Amino acid sequence: MVSPRVWAVLEGAPSAVATPYSPVVLVVEEDPVVAHALETLLANAGYTPVCTADGLAGLSHVQAGGIDLVLLDLDRPGGSGLALCP
Repeated sequence: MVSPRVWAVLEGAPSAVATPYSPVVLVVEEDPVVAHALETLLANAGYTPVCTADGLAGLSHVQAGGIDLVLLDLDRPGGSGLALCP
């Protein structure tokens, strides 16, 4: 089975190969089991997951750019996840 991330050039199509866009999803989750499950589900759905357990590290990722969506807990140790939202 060919990976959904692999694009083939169709017969008769121009020789250029399209580059698929894979949205980047930042997962801020302190529980490693939950983080791994989300990472696996997102990757299997065609997203590019970026995981961190620390809210401040997550904020740094967002500020650096390239993040399309953030998944985080509202009830985080040390404060609300909403505090990380700019």
